[in-house]
Amino acid sequence: MTAALDGGGSDVPAVPSATLIVIRDAEPGLETLLMRRHALAGFVAGAHVFPGGVVDPGDHDPALVELADGLDDVGASQQLGLESGGLSYWVAAVRECLEEAGLLYVRPVDRAANGPHHPAERDLARLRLSIEHGDIGLADWCRRNGLVLTLRDLAYVAHWITPAGLPRRYDTRFFVAVALEG
Repeated sequence: MTAALDGGGSDVPAVPSATLIVIRDAEPGLETLLMRRHALAGFVAGAHVFPGGVVDPGDHDPALVELADGLDDVGASQQLGLESGGLSYWVAAVRECLEEAGLLYVRPVDRAANGPHHPAERDLARLRLSIEHGDIGLADWCRRNGLVLTLRDLAYVAHWITPAGLPRRYDTRFFVAVALEG
């Protein structure tokens, strides 16, 4: 679904971004993971949001193509209605979910492709800090640890563009995935 909310006339360009809606089946029904933005954040302070953010330059890393389990740029771009660069939105959704919620959709390279694997919490904490400080990229970390991103576990669900006239605008692709076990 695409929501054309852009009324035009804005000189602020919409920045490519990706969001991951994490759900799980629970009693009495579905649960959705929401994060609360810091009260002093410069944009939508205190709001409850899905994990997500801007597509970073590292999300375009060609090395991620070989680490993208179940998807390539051609297929990703077709699903998003883009000529190219679609895979970076899936990667950004996974990376942002790691950075903001500590969930990482990966599996070992040498394991059968039948479900995600969740690295140890201490390893994820170190990875989050390393990415934040620019010490390592997600592709390098996955390669060093023998992991691939399970992008096929994400389903593309919507495309929204922040309306014109706002000080910050985002061209956001929304994905949904089942919460990781544990």
